[in-house]
Amino acid sequence: MKNRLNVGVLCSACTWSCGNLFTAQMKEHGALIIGEMSGGGSCAIQHLSTADGLDYCISSFRSHATYFGGQSVDPGIEPHKLLDRKNHPESFYDIEALGRMMDEYYK
Repeated sequence: MKNRLNVGVLCSACTWSCGNLFTAQMKEHGALIIGEMSGGGSCAIQHLSTADGLDYCISSFRSHATYFGGQSVDPGIEPHKLLDRKNHPESFYDIEALGRMMDEYYK
């Protein structure tokens, strides 16, 4: 189902944890995803402590977020429109090209 508003998400390998979960939810609801495969994770946090009592948090495997179809979001989200940031970093900042991609997607 397409959104009433033309909304897109620009993601990269740096889009992980909560950013990855947001990207997955936006894709589920029909928003255009542009960029690179996202970094993965799903905002699950595990609280641990060291032997000397220092508390810390890490990303956890104990929670498993999925798309509505049951596919895990943890490996990352594949964009609808792939950009090659490694060889063409300017592609992430080309507002006109990004706008054309959105126009084409929401026709």
